[in-house]
Amino acid sequence: MREVESDYSIGRWIAVLHHGAMRYFGDRMEAYDLPGTAVPLLRRLMRDPPPSQDELCRFAARDKASISRLLDTLEERGFVVREADPDDSRLKRVHVTDDGRALARVVGDCLARWNEMLTRGLTPEERSQGLALLQRMAENCGHDMPCERRS
Repeated sequence: MREVESDYSIGRWIAVLHHGAMRYFGDRMEAYDLPGTAVPLLRRLMRDPPPSQDELCRFAARDKASISRLLDTLEERGFVVREADPDDSRLKRVHVTDDGRALARVVGDCLARWNEMLTRGLTPEERSQGLALLQRMAENCGHDMPCERRS
C-alpha cells in the first residue's frame, strides 16, 4: 500500500477543521470568558435528561479531568450546577441554569453559523454523506470508548 503524503491525509484535514472550530468558537465565547471547547458541551447540556459527567465525557470524547475542569469553569461562571442523581448518588447530573439557557441561544447560533460555513456550496446529499462518513470515522477511532484516558 502506498503511503499517503501528510498534506493530503484525512487526519490533517480533520485537525485543520478542529482547530478552525476552536478558534471560531473561542472568538465567540471570549465575551463570556469561556473557551471554545464549551460550545459543543453547552449544546449537549440543553437536551433532556440532564447528562452525567461521564456521559459528557463520552459525548465530547475527552477524559474525565478535562471535562471536570471545563464544568468547574462553567459552574464558576454560573452557567451550570452539578447535583447528585436522585437514583444513584455516585453520579453527578449537570443542570443548566437560567444564565446557561440564555447562553445556549448564543451557542446554538454559533454552531449553526459554523455548520453553514462548513457546508456552503454542498448539496443536501453531500452534507448527509459527509456527516455519515465523519461519524463512521469517529466510530473507527473509538469515539464510543469510556472516558478514561485512551492509551
